[in-house]
Amino acid sequence: KLDTQKYSNKVLNSTLNKIYNYLKEKPFNKNKNYIFAISGKRGSGKNEVSNIIQELLSEHNNVHNFKEESFAKPIKEAAAILYNRDYENFNSRDFKELFCSSDPKGRTHRELLQQIGDALSKNVDYNIFTNCLIDKISKYNHVYNIVITDLRFKREKEALEEKFKDNLITIRVIRPDLNNSDKVDSHISENDLNDVLNDRFNIVIYNDGSLNCLKTKVKEELLKLGILNK
Repeated sequence: KLDTQKYSNKVLNSTLNKIYNYLKEKPFNKNKNYIFAISGKRGSGKNEVSNIIQELLSEHNNVHNFKEESFAKPIKEAAAILYNRDYENFNSRDFKELFCSSDPKGRTHRELLQQIGDALSKNVDYNIFTNCLIDKISKYNHVYNIVITDLRFKREKEALEEKFKDNLITIRVIRPDLNNSDKVDSHISENDLNDVLNDRFNIVIYNDGSLNCLKTKVKEELLKLGILNK
């Protein structure tokens, strides 16, 4: 004779397990706009990963509505005005390592950016750049996919996760050979996320090969998350 209570419980448990597994493995919604926030040491390949993400989504998903942003954009704009330089120069890695000829203290352009950022955070508002970018992208994320190329602080990561948890993809780019080079920077902007574990990022990329190798790795990770169409 069939024990209806046991049978009902068995069916219920089976159904709940199916729902749990579906939710656990449910892919990201390909129809919504994403915010990709890329973290990594200087020279690790953050801009390259940004370009690859945009290229892959254009190729595979026919998505072209990208807007590249950075927390440091207001700092670069201020430095361009203060030191009479073109803004785009401050987006050049090589330019940032050059000494500023008009600076009496003989600092590099990168050091100037760091110190301008420190001064504004300390004397104006600790979260000034975080709040500025979040307010900005909140206004147009429904229209654009956003790629942030300079996630450097815990407060930035936490603020993004709180505001955009449903469509935020955090990415850590690691270039192993940087640890053994003269490019290691002691500034807090290069080290604040050091103690954040890899599993706190949606994607971790080891940039230890060619550009094609990097593209393959990024593609594999986007496929795993269900963001990229095959």
